[in-house]
Amino acid sequence: MEAEQGESSHNNNALYVGENLAKIVLSWSLEDILHEHKVNAIPHSFSSLGDYLSSFVYPLVEETKSEICSKIESLSTAPFAKIITLCSSERFIQPRYEIVFGKWKGSLKKHTKVSHQAKLGDLFVFKQTKPDRNSSVRRLGRSWCFGYATKILKHDFNERLIYTPHFEVSSSIKLEAALDVSKPFYAIFIMNLTTNNRIWNALHTCPSDHVIRELLSINPMVQEDCKNCPAMKETLEEKLSLTSYLNKSQCEAVVQCICNSVCDHKPSLELIWASPGTGKTRTLGVLLCSLLRVNCRTLVCAPTNVAILEVASRVMQLGKESAKTLDENGNPLCSFGDILVYGNTNRTAYEAGDLYLDYRVKRLTKCFSPHFGWKHWFTTMTEFLENCVSEYASEADKCVDNRTSFLQYVKDRFIPMSDSLRNCILTIGTHLSKAYISEKDIKDLILLEASLQSLETFLFEANPVGKELKAAFLLEEGVKSSPQDDINMPEFFHIKSECIQHLRNLLHSLDRLSLITVNEKFCFKMASLIFCTASSSYELCKFGIDPIKLLVIDEASQVKECESLIPLQVCGVKHVVLLGDECQLPAFVSSKVSAKAGFGKSLFERLSMLGYHRHLLDTQYRMHPNISSFPIAKFYQNRIIDSQIVKSDTYNKCYLPGPLYGNYSFMNISCGREVLSDRHNWKNMVEVAVVLKILQLLYKGVCMFGHLAFMSFLFSLKNP
Repeated sequence: MEAEQGESSHNNNALYVGENLAKIVLSWSLEDILHEHKVNAIPHSFSSLGDYLSSFVYPLVEETKSEICSKIESLSTAPFAKIITLCSSERFIQPRYEIVFGKWKGSLKKHTKVSHQAKLGDLFVFKQTKPDRNSSVRRLGRSWCFGYATKILKHDFNERLIYTPHFEVSSSIKLEAALDVSKPFYAIFIMNLTTNNRIWNALHTCPSDHVIRELLSINPMVQEDCKNCPAMKETLEEKLSLTSYLNKSQCEAVVQCICNSVCDHKPSLELIWASPGTGKTRTLGVLLCSLLRVNCRTLVCAPTNVAILEVASRVMQLGKESAKTLDENGNPLCSFGDILVYGNTNRTAYEAGDLYLDYRVKRLTKCFSPHFGWKHWFTTMTEFLENCVSEYASEADKCVDNRTSFLQYVKDRFIPMSDSLRNCILTIGTHLSKAYISEKDIKDLILLEASLQSLETFLFEANPVGKELKAAFLLEEGVKSSPQDDINMPEFFHIKSECIQHLRNLLHSLDRLSLITVNEKFCFKMASLIFCTASSSYELCKFGIDPIKLLVIDEASQVKECESLIPLQVCGVKHVVLLGDECQLPAFVSSKVSAKAGFGKSLFERLSMLGYHRHLLDTQYRMHPNISSFPIAKFYQNRIIDSQIVKSDTYNKCYLPGPLYGNYSFMNISCGREVLSDRHNWKNMVEVAVVLKILQLLYKGVCMFGHLAFMSFLFSLKNP
């Protein structure tokens, strides 16, 4: 239902001045949620910072209402939990409670078998009964109220030794007035309001002297390089070795962004227009690696954690490709302490998982433990290699009845020490910034790793007898092996001596690391390239990180402009790079009135509409020319060319006969009908049946082709 465009329309921001979005949501009745108000269209240009920020407020309110309404409509499939304990807090005007939830049941998280877990920012409906298949917004009745998780108070172990968080929850009204709290009642999860809250706060706390003000007064006809900075475009491309990775248009975009990043005099904004297949991820990866080399502190944001980790993985891959140091297996050992990924991610699912904040803190904390950290293992191994013979004799004297052979004694002690030492080597070499560890240190770590491997080979493959091994440990330099020796004692002594020397060198050069206190703040301070979603960047201020100079937003055309304001307000941001393509899908908007007002429009799209200059990546490497010709003509004004790769013969091969298996096919499924599934998803079963039939034909054709190819191969063997 829409209000008339008059008194009910949101035409000013006075109603919500000083309010908190969560507090506003808790004040809504069911009628408020179901009732839509028209909102004014968001303009393309603005006269003041205040007009700019306020233009997003009411579309955000209506979008929040629409999202809540959509979730309430499907209560029957929502996760729910029984309230285990409830304790009222009298310290606040609005009703607040300390609540412990029971096990969450119902819907599982996407792509996992893990049930829902309550977290900060969750919005609930409290009801006396569990949701069932008849639960819907129309059946809520009066015996319900909203709850909002405002704080995690503490964690306890329940009877099954599972961590159970205690939440502070604000409610729309007193629970005692809406429900009989003496009887069982339930919390039904609606949605998480964290991102909406962060956008709201960004709209109400934007500093007046921020780079955002510069974005409002952009003149697309006046874009000049800073006259106070020396011209460096001519030499930068060669200096950073970009030509081996990028084509001309990609190089030009990267060079301009890096030139801007070194300027301290004026803010800058660069748009990189990247259509599908034009090498956007590679361009971004090279740009970020180059920014690392010029020591520009950079924040990289994207709409989702998946997009963030894709870019981080590419940066990691490029770092390994350019690594100058390799371990004994030929694998690059690179310092990635300058790169940090922050946010809710599945660390083990991606190559870039080692860059994840929580994992890094865990690894470094263990490595820098004062009792069993790197210094302990370096010292212990040094003492063992120097004194193992005398230590063995001392222990043998104490335990006459249960003597272990010297060889077994060495093996039993060397392996656990070596494993712990190698973990420390890997942690120091990978997780510390280059500001804390030099290239020489990395080379010494690799040499130490090789020495440990050689010693292990002698112990387990040569398998010497105890007498010979003792002699090898005690051997003085320059002594030759006798012919009857089973092992080459001088070589063993040389490797052992080298290992001890590397240990001593590193103990000395890395001694300054003993002063490090490992925590999240330390990891952020180390990093000069930080990855997180646009929404998660809101939390960076709580770590007290050093100022960020450059902000890069990937997939910028899929980030609502008001959400872009969150990373734009991170401390110190002076330069901005947006990568996107407004011809692709925009950000999803649930509310029809907000969508009509332009709430889903991105900053990238708005600036493009104003005529702001964009660096077009003009060569596509993905689609056959027969496929690319239409989008290039329709959406990109024929400004994109096909690379030689897609014009080669390999792109013209069609192994299966028939028009269905050409470069592309259009199929008109006119007899299908879309129906709602699970109350909120649409499906067309006729289209599903057609797709299934195509897959069956494809499988049959591939199998037939494979059989014919195999028979042809056998025939060629018989008739060479």
